[in-house]
Amino acid sequence: MLCNIKMSKNPLIKRLGIFVFFIIIALVIYLFTIPSKSTKSTKSTKSTKTGETEGLPTITEAGVDLVLNPVDKPDNVEEYSIFKTEYALGDASAKNIDIKLKWTNGPTFATVGSLFFVHRNQSGNKVRDDVETTDNTESNASNELLFKGEDLTSEVIIGSNTIKIYYNQISEINRLATVSFKITQEHLDTPFDLTSVKNITVPVQLSSSQKASGDVVSTYTNYYILPYFTDTPIYNRKVQGDANNGFNIIKNGSKQSIDGVDEFYIVQALGKQFLSKDPKGNTLLRYDKKFKNQNEMFGSMNAVVKSAISVRDAKPFKYEFIVKHLDYMATQSQQKLAAHIHNVKLYDFNDTLIKTVTNNDIEFDVQPTHSVNRDDYLGAWKSNTYNVDDKLFTITSDKPVHMMKIQYGRPKYAPGWTIKENGIVRFEDMRNHGSEELPTPVDYRYTLSKFNDIGDLSYSGYYDISEMEDIGLEYGLMMPNNIHDWQYDINTYEDCRQRAGEKGYNAFGFQATGTKHCWLRQVPGTGGYTVTGLLSTGEGGKKDNHVSGCALKGKKVSNNCQDP
Repeated sequence: MLCNIKMSKNPLIKRLGIFVFFIIIALVIYLFTIPSKSTKSTKSTKSTKTGETEGLPTITEAGVDLVLNPVDKPDNVEEYSIFKTEYALGDASAKNIDIKLKWTNGPTFATVGSLFFVHRNQSGNKVRDDVETTDNTESNASNELLFKGEDLTSEVIIGSNTIKIYYNQISEINRLATVSFKITQEHLDTPFDLTSVKNITVPVQLSSSQKASGDVVSTYTNYYILPYFTDTPIYNRKVQGDANNGFNIIKNGSKQSIDGVDEFYIVQALGKQFLSKDPKGNTLLRYDKKFKNQNEMFGSMNAVVKSAISVRDAKPFKYEFIVKHLDYMATQSQQKLAAHIHNVKLYDFNDTLIKTVTNNDIEFDVQPTHSVNRDDYLGAWKSNTYNVDDKLFTITSDKPVHMMKIQYGRPKYAPGWTIKENGIVRFEDMRNHGSEELPTPVDYRYTLSKFNDIGDLSYSGYYDISEMEDIGLEYGLMMPNNIHDWQYDINTYEDCRQRAGEKGYNAFGFQATGTKHCWLRQVPGTGGYTVTGLLSTGEGGKKDNHVSGCALKGKKVSNNCQDP
């Protein structure tokens, strides 16, 4: 059935239909042209924010500030005491650094509904979840956004970092800017500086071997506090009524005083512990036994290392000698001989000889098989009787040892050692002492760390190279580069300096990378061999390829080993 529909002839209805038709047309045009906050189009459009005609959005003046926050002690870690080692007051952490990003929006932000931020490290890996904000999208507005360190998903941020800024979606065509900045190890270390000094509880502890009963007077557990109390054990007596855990140091029954102070606190800063005269650590004991304020103490890494304390139980100190690198002779299958050790000399923190060990206070895990242990000789081994990671012997001392001097038959008979004190690594060689025949006999020094890491000891002979810088070490190669008396068996800067003095030279140089060899010479020298200066051969500091120094402490090669 067909329907025949006719337009009404009523004029009013006609006019109403035409009006509705144009309303519909206008609505359609409006809907297709209105700017959208969520659109991802890059076409120009009329702004509803400012009335301007927009092009692509832009930003200017983008940059970052690093906000270095003090370290907070984790809630789930028990309070540290000098009688325990299972502590964790916090390490240098990327999560202590907030990044404050600053920028200014351009005049054409009408189409921007949201901004996205992508943070990557120098390897190009994301280190946090992408950040989105809808609160920083006004045209011509200056903005700041804080990226909290605690939100990092990766703490690998040392080196070059980038934050890329996108609008509306993460797409290269929507990238507004890339902000590049660098984070250094020093930034991570900074939170341990002055504001993060921590007070550490020091409870009194009774010796487990003593039982209080009847008229028996209980005794306290004895300790050494390195480097200040090293010759005679001390014990700590809590100061009565001090809510901040102050304590007295008792030695030979008498209360000890240092620089007029007899009530002490232990505080932590820069990853080390210090004796303080106040619970907040405002005034700390320096290595010269003078109390100094924080600025004086923390202005030099050398002062920090030399002043920091280490507390050891006053019990026998057992030093294990473990083969880290086989001596040269032990690597030669045709040879029948291996390590030859005459004696081991032990020195305390005052550089005073404690004792010489040959057949006294020594236990062998691998008995000498070539020349047996006797009164004046520690022992010699045949080849193929020990391997890497084998413990050859253990020496016992009643006092903590700061330095050992070991005498070998020849350099080629000297292994590279790992030396442990009561199970903790205090020194580790980087190699053996080479294949040289001379000198014979030969002494090598092993400075032991007073901390639970070995720092720079393996190549410099000092826990921190700043200590040697302070006595005259300079970075660079002596020029002209000639007339060297090579010492291929030397492994550390300090041993090289010592060898220079022993052989009558006033200066030394050290090739600090690769084969690690020492050479000796005179400065200024004569004729064509007069030293003219130092040539930088690396990045400087610990990364320099060469170092130079004088045999006498406090002198500099650049001053011809005269007064600085």
